Amino acid sequence: MTMHDRRTLLTGATAVALSGAVTTVASGAHAETPARAGATYLGTVLGGAFASMYPVDVATTSAYYYVVDPGRYRVERVVRATGKIDKWTKGGKGTGDGDMGAARAVAVDKSGAVYVADTPNNRMVKYSPDLQTELAKWGTKGTAPGQFTAVYGVAVGPGLDQNGAPAEVVYTVDGSRVQVFTKTGALIKVFATGFNQPRQIEVNKVTGDVYVVNARERRIDVFSKAGNALFSFGSEGSGPGQFKGDPRGITLSRNGNIAFVTDDGNARIIAFSTTGTTRGKQLYAIGGGTSKAFIDPRGVDVTPDGLLLVADEWDYSLKEYSFTSAGATLKRRLFGVRAPKTGANSPRGVAVDAKGNLFVSDWWNQRIVRKDAATGAITTWGQRGIRGEVMSLNFQWAVAVQPGTGHVFVANRESHEIKVFNNTGSQQLFVWGSRNSQPGNFTFPQGLAFAPDGTLWVADSGNSRVQQFRVNVANKTATVLKAVGSAGTGVGQFGMPTGISVDADGTVYVADTLNNRIQAYRNGSWSVVPVSGTRGFRVPWGVTAAPDGSLWVADTGNKRLVKMSTSGAFAYEVTGASAGTTAFGGPFQVTFVNASTAYMSDTWGNRVIKLSVS
Repeated sequence: MTMHDRRTLLTGATAVALSGAVTTVASGAHAETPARAGATYLGTVLGGAFASMYPVDVATTSAYYYVVDPGRYRVERVVRATGKIDKWTKGGKGTGDGDMGAARAVAVDKSGAVYVADTPNNRMVKYSPDLQTELAKWGTKGTAPGQFTAVYGVAVGPGLDQNGAPAEVVYTVDGSRVQVFTKTGALIKVFATGFNQPRQIEVNKVTGDVYVVNARERRIDVFSKAGNALFSFGSEGSGPGQFKGDPRGITLSRNGNIAFVTDDGNARIIAFSTTGTTRGKQLYAIGGGTSKAFIDPRGVDVTPDGLLLVADEWDYSLKEYSFTSAGATLKRRLFGVRAPKTGANSPRGVAVDAKGNLFVSDWWNQRIVRKDAATGAITTWGQRGIRGEVMSLNFQWAVAVQPGTGHVFVANRESHEIKVFNNTGSQQLFVWGSRNSQPGNFTFPQGLAFAPDGTLWVADSGNSRVQQFRVNVANKTATVLKAVGSAGTGVGQFGMPTGISVDADGTVYVADTLNNRIQAYRNGSWSVVPVSGTRGFRVPWGVTAAPDGSLWVADTGNKRLVKMSTSGAFAYEVTGASAGTTAFGGPFQVTFVNASTAYMSDTWGNRVIKLSVS
C-alpha cells in the first residue's frame, strides 16, 4: 500500500458492529451516453513547495553522503566538500525502474554501491555510486524467506555466506525478522525473528556483531554474525539509556566501541558503550531536554574519518558532529530550509468556508495552508510534532470547516486525533481522540465532513468504520453519536474508508478506497453506489456531494475525476487533458466554492487547481 508513504501501515481492531439494515443498490441495465458537459481548468492556485530535503536516513563514504528523501521519493547524493546535492535517483513515486515509494533506509558497501530499502514497495534496490544505474533489485510482498513486509532497515558489513565463509553481506529488517542476502540479492538465511516492529539494523565493522533496533520494545538487540543472541540494552522512558517513542536509527563508531541511537521522542541521540563492564550503558546524550539540538533525529552514520552524521527530518537538515567517548560537538549544519508558504508538497484534504477562503492539508510539510478569497494572501500554520504539542501536526489528511463558526477541523492522522483551530490558524481550540477502537476514538482518521444538521462525520480508516459526532468547541466536548462499519468486503464493510461527504438530505457517502467503490449510508442502511456508463474505480481516495446534487469521485488510481448521480449514473469524467491542463498525478479531493466552481487537490502532481464545472 504505497499511499501510506510514511512509516505506518494501516492496521487496527475490528470496528464497532454495523448497526441498521443492509441493502444493495442494483446496477443500471445500460450504459448512459455521457452528457456534453465537463470541467475546465482555470488555473493552479497552489503549486509545489518543498523543503531543502526530508532526510530519514544517511550513509557515508569519504567523498559523499547518501540521503533518503521520501518527501521527493528519491535518494540524493551530497558532495561532502561542498555540501551540495549533485546526483539523485531517476524516476519518482511509483513501482517502476528508477521509481520508489517512501523509502526508509540506505547503506553503502566497500565498492561504493548503494542499497536502498524501498519500504512500501517491499523490495531492495542496489544502485551504482552515482545513483544513475540499478545494479540489482529483489523482493516482493510476503512473509516467505526472501520476501518483505515493509522493509525498514538495511546494513552492509561482515557476515557469513551460504557456506559459512566470511563475506560482505546485506542485512535487512522487515516484519518481525532479520534476513541476510548476498550483495546481488540471493537469500542466505533468515537471521532472527520475533522482533516487535524492527526499524533499523547496523553491523559492527570490527566484530561483525549485528545490532537490531527493536522499536516497539524500546530496545536494541545484539547478535553475533552467526545469529546468536549476545546482549540487549534500552527501555522505555526519558531517563539515561531510555527511549521515548520508537528509536529509529543506529550506527557505530569506526572502532565499534560506541553505538549511537536516535531517540526521536526525546529529541536526542544517545551514545552507548558496547564493550567491557559498561556495555549497554549510556555514555552521554546529544540534545534532548531544552537544548533544541534536534527536532526529529532519524538516520545516523559515522563517516570514514570519524564524524557522526545525523538526519534531522523535520529540521530538513543534516548535522555533522565530532565526538569522543565523553561527548560530541556540532561541526556543520547542511540544508535546513523550510518549504515556502506559496505551495504544498503532496496536498491532500481541501475545504472552503462560507467566504470562499481555501484551506489545504499540506501533507509532507506538516501544515495547513490558507488562501484568503478576498486578498489572495497565503498563510500557513502547524509544524511537525507529537501528541500533546499545541499547534503540532503529524501527517494530517482531511480538513473541514464547521458551518457557522468557521472553525477548521483537521484529521491529524498519525496522532489518531481530531484537532480544531480558529479560522486563521492562530489558535488551537480543541483536540480529542486517541489510538484505540472504542467509540469516540480513532486509528488513523482520514476523512472529515459536516452534515446539514451540524454533526461531524469521520472516516476512521484504521478501525474500518465511520463515526458521527456532535462537537461543541466552546465547551470542548465531542459526543459520539454513531460508530458504524467493520472490516471486510461486504456491504457496510470497508477496506480503508478514506474520503467522506454528506449531501443535503443527510446521506453519508464514503470512499471505500481499497474495495474500489463508493458506499452510501442513509436512514440506518448501507448501500453500494453502482457505477454505470464508465469503467470501475481504482483506489478512489475522495468523494464529494456537490451543490447540484451530484457526486464527484476522486478516482485516484485512474487519474481522473468522475461526476455521477447519487444513483450511480455517469455524467462525465475529468482528466488533465480534458480539462485543458497537464495530466493529473493523483486527484485526492474536490471541494466546491459554488455550483460552478471547484478546487481539486492533485496529490502526486503537487498542486491544487481551480475548475469551472457544469
